[in-house]
Amino acid sequence: MFKASKAFHSLPLDVKLTMSPKHFVKENKNIYSGYFPFLDNDISHKEFYDMQRNIKDISEWEKNGCALYEKNPWLTGELEAKHSWIKETFDKEFEIMRNLSLRLLRYLSVALGKSANYFDDWFTAACTSELRAIHYKPRSESTVKSD
Repeated sequence: MFKASKAFHSLPLDVKLTMSPKHFVKENKNIYSGYFPFLDNDISHKEFYDMQRNIKDISEWEKNGCALYEKNPWLTGELEAKHSWIKETFDKEFEIMRNLSLRLLRYLSVALGKSANYFDDWFTAACTSELRAIHYKPRSESTVKSD
């Protein structure tokens, strides 16, 4: 995941912006997910790629009636083929983290005296979750606040 994230963030800015939400690039269709660039004077000093669950894995209600879901924006054409391994790594990591979260919720359920699958319905079908590949901008001495 580190290698894929590093490779993603090494892409040229104009390429990454093709995946930005429409409030950054008006021509883009995505609203919630995609590439978020560095912002001047932003205290977090970060850029990131934010992706949701794969659209094929969500319920029919989510596909047809919930405006919070959209296809994750990705590269197209030759760039898509060249960098498909990055997307595949992101997708795989997303599933690993999601499955780990569900497993931890089952342990939590038992610890609370509930059945192991108590939270399953809340987090399997109608649930959004995100994976964020973050790149933090190095801070200079002038940007570090002292006490």
